[in-house]
Amino acid sequence: MHAVAHGACALPLVVSALGPWIDPEDLADRIDGLMLMGGPSNVGRRSMAARLACPAPRTTGPRDGAMLGLARAAIGAGVPVLAICRGIQERNVALGGTLHQRIQAFPGMLDHCRPANAELETQYGPVHPLALTRDGFLARLAGWEAITDNALHAQGIDKLADCLAIEAVPPDGLAEAVRITESPHFVGGVQWHPEWPGMAFLGKLALGRVVPRLWR
Repeated sequence: MHAVAHGACALPLVVSALGPWIDPEDLADRIDGLMLMGGPSNVGRRSMAARLACPAPRTTGPRDGAMLGLARAAIGAGVPVLAICRGIQERNVALGGTLHQRIQAFPGMLDHCRPANAELETQYGPVHPLALTRDGFLARLAGWEAITDNALHAQGIDKLADCLAIEAVPPDGLAEAVRITESPHFVGGVQWHPEWPGMAFLGKLALGRVVPRLWR
């Protein structure tokens, strides 16, 4: 919220996860942009088709009900969308994609979970490299073709929604940044937390630089 307010000079309005009490279309007509934020929970089974290697981790049904509908409504209304962490997973599911529930349970995949008992600076610190798609939005913005991101998730994209294009991948090929290429406004997301001060990529992808451009 501070990053949006101080970096983008925008007023952050927090949408409560009240499920059916929210009218997504009405809300989408009232906002200038939508940020789908991260969180400790995961998108639930009832909201998607998913590859389950083991029981699903903690989920939050009310958030699914509120945010999946709002994501679809905002994209349909042409509202710019920036999705972060859980937000990129919500947006992929909202557009017809599926998710891995526990990435590290599948052969050949990295462990993208943060060390639970470490200090916050370690949990949110850079962990693994990312290759940015050549000539993609992020590569043009950064001026680089490789960065390092933090890994704070057990859930991740399995089948990418048909309308999304990959912007960045780690060595195991997981889609960690995506974008709708045909949208008149920016509709994209990143799996990492660009707002965390320890991120090496913060100088190029800080919300104070990116968000004002997305909202135009």
